[in-house]
Amino acid sequence: VAAITVGKLALHPLCIWLALLLCVRAGLPALPADLHTALLLTGTLPIMSIYPILAMRHGHEKFCAAALLSTTALSFFSLSALLALL
Repeated sequence: VAAITVGKLALHPLCIWLALLLCVRAGLPALPADLHTALLLTGTLPIMSIYPILAMRHGHEKFCAAALLSTTALSFFSLSALLALL
């Protein structure tokens, strides 16, 4: 659960930021600042609530529900930190 939580709340926004940076370096036009901020904030949101429902097919609904709970609880801190930075 910890790996999923760290991946979703820390690595996912970092990957979005790197993708935006690489797009600009590749010659694509830069996004407006407000859209750039919106994309980064979207990356720090918790996991979709459908995630445990999709995991039911594989018998991991309890594990995924725990991951959903932890990312939802900790996203308060990651969203607050990113808002403070932006």
